[in-house]
Amino acid sequence: MFEHVNVQTKFTLTSFPALATLLVTLIVTFYTLNLLVWAFKKQGTSSFRWRYCLIRLHQTIVSVLTCKSCRRCCCAPLPWTDPQTTSSGNVLPAHVPLRTYADPTEALGNGSFPFHPTISPEQRHYIKSTREMSLDGVWRFKLYPRPDALKGAMPPNIPDFKSLGTTTINVPGCWEMQSFGVPIYTNIQYPWLSGPNKMCGGNVLSGFHAGSVPDANPTGLYHRTFTLPSSWCKASKDRTIVLHVGSVASAARVFVNGIEVGFFKDSFTETEIDVTQAVASIGHDQEHSIALQVMRFSDGSWLEDQDHWWLSGIHRSIYLQSRPKKHTILNYNVRTTLEPNKHTTRGTLVVDVDIGTVLSAKDAEEKIQFMLYDVSDALDPSKGLSVVKYEYASINTDKATTTVTASLQCDNIQTWSPESPYLYTLVMYTSTHCEMTRVGFRECKVATVATVETAVPLGKEGKQQYFMLNGVPQVVAGVNYHEHDRHTGKTIDNEGYARDLWMMKNANFNAVSVVVVVFVCFVVVAGGSDQCTNDLFTYVFQVRTCHYPHDHRFYELCNEIGLMVCDEANIETHGFALTSQMSYLACHPDWKKAFLNRVSSMAQRSQHYTCIVTWSLGNESGYGPNHEACATMLRQFDATRPLQYEGGRKHGDAVFILGTGHGPATVTDFICPMYHSPAELSLVSSDTSETRPIVLCEYLHAMGNSSGNSHIYWDAFWDMSSSKTRSMQGGYVVS
Repeated sequence: MFEHVNVQTKFTLTSFPALATLLVTLIVTFYTLNLLVWAFKKQGTSSFRWRYCLIRLHQTIVSVLTCKSCRRCCCAPLPWTDPQTTSSGNVLPAHVPLRTYADPTEALGNGSFPFHPTISPEQRHYIKSTREMSLDGVWRFKLYPRPDALKGAMPPNIPDFKSLGTTTINVPGCWEMQSFGVPIYTNIQYPWLSGPNKMCGGNVLSGFHAGSVPDANPTGLYHRTFTLPSSWCKASKDRTIVLHVGSVASAARVFVNGIEVGFFKDSFTETEIDVTQAVASIGHDQEHSIALQVMRFSDGSWLEDQDHWWLSGIHRSIYLQSRPKKHTILNYNVRTTLEPNKHTTRGTLVVDVDIGTVLSAKDAEEKIQFMLYDVSDALDPSKGLSVVKYEYASINTDKATTTVTASLQCDNIQTWSPESPYLYTLVMYTSTHCEMTRVGFRECKVATVATVETAVPLGKEGKQQYFMLNGVPQVVAGVNYHEHDRHTGKTIDNEGYARDLWMMKNANFNAVSVVVVVFVCFVVVAGGSDQCTNDLFTYVFQVRTCHYPHDHRFYELCNEIGLMVCDEANIETHGFALTSQMSYLACHPDWKKAFLNRVSSMAQRSQHYTCIVTWSLGNESGYGPNHEACATMLRQFDATRPLQYEGGRKHGDAVFILGTGHGPATVTDFICPMYHSPAELSLVSSDTSETRPIVLCEYLHAMGNSSGNSHIYWDAFWDMSSSKTRSMQGGYVVS
């Protein structure tokens, strides 16, 4: 063994100059080729994929010559520095929010229907179940400069909770907004690759550092105690205790009664953990403790380089639920279709329900029931909407669960739209578990105008496609919307959401792309009222969730108020553009799992919201195989909503700096560039080989600007007769 070590040491010393020379030569060659391809980018075609090859070459150089892959094999990375570890422990699969009611009577408010039209939209809300217990409030808290400054912070050790002292913090809330640490604002720059404490080499070595975290990585330790309701303790043998954490930036270890129960990442989607055994370890009727060790930065932070404030901590609510073990509802999905004739009032509602028990087909039909309520019926759980046809379309069983699919055909339904956000109430229940959700009948798709009864002059032999809602082409008056409050940061309450969303609605927006903070500049959009029409086309409001999924209360309000939503995955790698490597992570196989996990979590948690009419794969993350994998997965999961992504380019190659919104049709149903001028959009619209609609994912950047000359865009959006403008269908303001 001693001789072997000497041989290895001698080899390293004598080979170092040669390796260093080779490294420098390859890096210089790489950047030279990079610049050449950039200069002659029009010659790069999908058959050569030069950009992708260059990025993969860079990744190979980094891995081999710095022995990064060897170090990962010899020394297992910490869970918050490993992109292939998205979660561990008792973390449950992503699903729609579950209310866990005992029966339909409790779900519908015990005779006081919480969604009655006489109640203002911002005051309509789901009844809190008796099987849910909030953990929001005051927690003990201490902030450490880095994880290893906290005794027991490194797995598999347990943190020292006795070191906390008496300092407290409000949950939910960002710790920087409560006088702990310093908030950071960046647009493109990764915070840890710039400044006096930047990682070695800074942006130049961003590929080498990808997945690592800075030494200065503030780590917060949260702790509190709780006791379970007596009714939960009496039924403990038949029930599962689940911890729901709304969102944590950016990674957390979770402990219950001193036992580590789970680890997770992703700053903007919720995580649920089965804590039943940890609770039972000391007895259900005892006082229990819960703690979270939260790291400000993790490998997941490399996918969260959005243009906003970097804020840390537990941003959204945290609570416990007691769920039945037998016949429990694990997940569900709803989707609606309308008859081809747009004048019909018949709609079909298809419901998929996953039950956590293996059942035969006969038992499944007996155990799971569905009721669809209109406003006039919801006060009496024994009444339901007139259902023309009600059948179990399919029942599938695996080793642990049963999936039941039911189809409900209804006559005389009213459709959901921004102008008339009409919603029904769907209740699904077993003998032990009841869930309720709001449902609107609507169809959203990208298709040719030939699919509706009337048409506009096209000039492309009727092949131009348009984004349509309920069979009617739409002009999108959208806004990018970030979750941000000047006092509480990323923690937004019901009043904050309602104020912003009503501001959008009153300023004639119809769509939200959740990205940007809202200001009064919205009044420039469309320059008129929401009555604007252009014969066949309808003017609609829409929001893009830039650039991550939002709190569930946001979508509930969009459902009720009438705002269409483009829901965007929590993925942005803009910082790599500073070294012309925008697509570095999108092309890296080690990051494929992280990409898929974030897109899947977004879709699973939000699949039931009527207001969501399009999915987005993320923002400013280049283009590569990881996006293609995400698009394939998402289309298989949900074929009822169009898909958009701006990071690609016409030839389908990986990009160095920014995409053009012209990605392949496999990953985007829209041409969705950002900040293209009307003249540039006209060139795209005049291209007879491109039939997809144009919706700018960002335009009119109004942060501190006046948004002048917006009428030039809107003159083009409304002019459907010209070959230079007919495919333009609106866009999302950045404000």
